[in-house]
Amino acid sequence: MLSDKLFSEKLDEIKEGLNEVDKTSEDYKTFLGDIMMLESFIEGNSFLPLEELIYQINTKKELIITGKSLSSVLSKIKYYRNVDSVKFLKTDFEVIPEELCLLPKLKCIEFLFGVLKESILPDNLDTSILQTIRLDNNQIHEVSESIMKLSNLKELSLKENRIEKIPEKIKGMENIQRFYLEGNPLKSVSININQLTFWDWLEGSQGTALETVCEFYLLYNSVVYPREKNLEEEYKTQNFKGVKKKIMIKNRLEIDENSVQILSNLSYFEKVSSIEIVGIDFNVFSNKLHHAKCLRSLILKRCGLKEIPLELKKLKKIEYLEICEETILDTKNLSVLKKLKSLKLYQCNLSNFPKEISSLLYLEHCELNDNFIQEIPRGIWKSNKALKFLKIINNEIEKIYDLPQNIEGVDFSDNHLVEFCETEIPSKEQLKNIQYIILENNIFDEKPQYLNYFEKGIFHLKGNPFLS
Repeated sequence: MLSDKLFSEKLDEIKEGLNEVDKTSEDYKTFLGDIMMLESFIEGNSFLPLEELIYQINTKKELIITGKSLSSVLSKIKYYRNVDSVKFLKTDFEVIPEELCLLPKLKCIEFLFGVLKESILPDNLDTSILQTIRLDNNQIHEVSESIMKLSNLKELSLKENRIEKIPEKIKGMENIQRFYLEGNPLKSVSININQLTFWDWLEGSQGTALETVCEFYLLYNSVVYPREKNLEEEYKTQNFKGVKKKIMIKNRLEIDENSVQILSNLSYFEKVSSIEIVGIDFNVFSNKLHHAKCLRSLILKRCGLKEIPLELKKLKKIEYLEICEETILDTKNLSVLKKLKSLKLYQCNLSNFPKEISSLLYLEHCELNDNFIQEIPRGIWKSNKALKFLKIINNEIEKIYDLPQNIEGVDFSDNHLVEFCETEIPSKEQLKNIQYIILENNIFDEKPQYLNYFEKGIFHLKGNPFLS
């Protein structure tokens, strides 16, 4: 057997052990071969005398292992009896190797820039003193059960992996202080994990509930600086307060099926005034919109609407509403949007003119393009004294009876018009305010008499039969 002196942390005792050992024994030959392998693959100090090399191995606290195809070396790390931190750099291990169990004082494990696919710890690893695990820049898809059972772990870093969900069981890690997940394609956050009070996801987040920090991370990564925009470095430099501030001052959101998680956290966007939602069923978010308390502009596209949603009544500050690519069968709820200034209903399969528009007394801009409207009721505009711009393009209207009193511009292109304000004479306000009247691509047999009161440059009649 080898003398215990060869494993001493004192150089003099190691020298004594080398003098006393039988250098012809198999034990010593095996020991020497192992030491030389460690020197070649890990230590890299061939100029050192043997006793100093052994001393270096015996007293080492941090072990760094770099490269690939290192399986044959791992069985030799048992000689690093005092190592409390081991770091693997750019290795080809797909799982955390069992040989880590050979390091009895291990407090920190790191696998960086590798190809780990799992975060499972070896079964026989003594985890009672383990305080730090960093598995950054790998191919890990989930946080393993073995890690979540580590009640004494203080830091867990899983940056730049492929994790999509933060599991609820992570709340059992009672002593965790730092938990890093930057650069993961997170899609969901378990909802009951705020028991984990301290989470230094980024510097400055002390005292913030884990659930909240996770949500801010999600929003920052997917909304403020999406990764596809190559702004990862910008993201990484932001501390928690900076992240939170950028979310709180964001004023416009674009939400689709890939970013639907935003809808559950609208209250964090304290300054958001404009939201565009595309391809998400309205029922999914109908009870969430009111959390955007500063919302003034809303665009809904392909949200499965059959009517103007009554839930929009909760949007007390809404001024702009655009609905596109729907089949609207009922517009009665438009009347609840008393403060609306701009309305656009595109490709909504409207067959009837929304008569509720007459009750929108603040409406300034109205567009009803690409529908199937056949008639605008006579006198519908009498109450709309604020309306300045009106576009009803590509519909099936045959007659326009009158115009809003204070209108500045109208566009009825691509309809079936044969009459335009036939019995009307422009008011003084209309003569003063109207800047353009566009009636292109209709079926007028002659120029409408109403237009004779305006200068030629104001009206546009291109594409009508009488000009052929």
